Amino acid sequence: MTKTISTVALLLAIVLLLNGLPCVFAAEIDPVKQLHEFLVTHFPKAEKTEILSDVWEHITAMQPNTNIAVEPWDFRIDVGDREATLCIETGCIDFTAIPFQPNENLLYVHTRGFWRFGDEPIPDIALRWDPIKHSMTSIPFDGPISHNDYLLVEPVALDVHTAGLAIKGNSGAAGRAGDLDVYKSAKGAYERVFHLPSHRAQIIDAGPPTRLEDYSWNDWKGFPVNTDNLDMVSLSYAWAARNEYTWDSTENTFVKDSVVLSDFAVVNYFLKHVAEENLESAALLDKDFLAARGLSAIIEQIQPFVGEHLMFLPGYRGYDQRQSDHVVVIGAVNDPNDPTWMAGNQKRVIVFELIEKESSPTALIHKVIIIPTELMPSREYSSRPTLDFDQLGFEWYAGCFGWEKTYNELRDEMIVEPEGDWLACVAILRSPALMWVEAHYAAELRFEPEDIALKSYEDALKEANVPFTVKLASFSRDSLESDNLKFVLATNTGEHWEGRFTAKPMMKTMVSGLTVISREFHVEFDTSELPLPWDLISEITLYIIRQDKFERAEVVWNFGPALK
Repeated sequence: MTKTISTVALLLAIVLLLNGLPCVFAAEIDPVKQLHEFLVTHFPKAEKTEILSDVWEHITAMQPNTNIAVEPWDFRIDVGDREATLCIETGCIDFTAIPFQPNENLLYVHTRGFWRFGDEPIPDIALRWDPIKHSMTSIPFDGPISHNDYLLVEPVALDVHTAGLAIKGNSGAAGRAGDLDVYKSAKGAYERVFHLPSHRAQIIDAGPPTRLEDYSWNDWKGFPVNTDNLDMVSLSYAWAARNEYTWDSTENTFVKDSVVLSDFAVVNYFLKHVAEENLESAALLDKDFLAARGLSAIIEQIQPFVGEHLMFLPGYRGYDQRQSDHVVVIGAVNDPNDPTWMAGNQKRVIVFELIEKESSPTALIHKVIIIPTELMPSREYSSRPTLDFDQLGFEWYAGCFGWEKTYNELRDEMIVEPEGDWLACVAILRSPALMWVEAHYAAELRFEPEDIALKSYEDALKEANVPFTVKLASFSRDSLESDNLKFVLATNTGEHWEGRFTAKPMMKTMVSGLTVISREFHVEFDTSELPLPWDLISEITLYIIRQDKFERAEVVWNFGPALK
């Protein structure tokens, strides 16, 4: 076999080092010595042999013409318990010592990067110590070895009588390409008995018998939730099912014995059944949840949501009430082609909590929570106070957490820095949504039916009015006197209105020996003569003005870009 000068130089350096002869490269080629010690550790019978030269001969013998342009002092090495990696600037060789037989190891050699012969990668080889030849000898593979950048090689016991080797490979910058090959040891060779072209496939039980798993994928076309616009991270959660295989010695292969739907798949199948009004959707619902809601009611309430443009949101962090590790969040968006779902693209969110039943391998939907936009903590802007709010979402949310929690989360208090004599200025925009939830909360406290809550809401609602609750605190009574106060509402489009208000009695509180006076005001702005076009307004400001002094506080609500 013809060798390049650089290869000869490397072999010469190895021979000089192992024979203890003077070598000008001794300090620089310490990595070679480390590799030799690694090999001797796992092949102790070869201690007095030139095992490294022997292994290198097997590597370079894979092709008649070698093209390894590297000098011995260019090596770097990383040595672990059973793995060693020898690297140059353009590539690496991985050495893995694997238990082969009692008191005997197998050496698996894999090259990666640009350390190769011409345009072809150096084939993987498996070596074992031959005590008769007193050298390393290769073990043939009957069947191809899938080439990947990174490998995990492990011994398996296919059954009580049959040993094997599993080679799990990954390639690409993110490792999203790969294969799993399983080989059976027979007559001094390895026969490939199973292959999965999947980077997610892996051994879950080395046996006996050996068990492995893999993931199947759908394109989800025709389903309510499409995954075409998901990024790679989100897409990794959108697999269809996890398939488990067990070695069957009579079939001489692995047999699929279990299929487990992903949480996302359960939800997407359920939504498809709902869209089609298919009673089979009940099979994906927890019986307690189904009994509490009723299938027809569930379909009726979720169907409008299914008609929206839906996006899978595996990274959603706005829901922290989960009682299960299995949570799927789906968002309704205005533009499905927008890669983001925030800042104007969001409409609402629905959360599916799943619980894994011991009697079934399939996760069932245990709870469904429709989260209105107004309750999403991740929203960037305040919600416009229009009559177009998500009553269904509030009902479902309150059904899970109660009207008190729903009311407290919706009552968004705007707090501004103290101005003049005021120690605190707090304002609440009493939107139709807040008034609707407040009426239901009050009815719940009073054990009143829903029709009373709706009547209370309708009586309080005045479409042309924009109401606020304002709370002020001060050391000075004058700063809280009604005659000294004025409230003005202004928009970014230039309109403004003066408000009518009523005041509650002043309250006194002792704080660190000082008397703090507080007062609550109900303020209303009549916009009947100049109606507010809420869809065109991006910002409003409530001015709290002292009429006896030159002081005022400003409370701002930002609704985001005005709709065109």
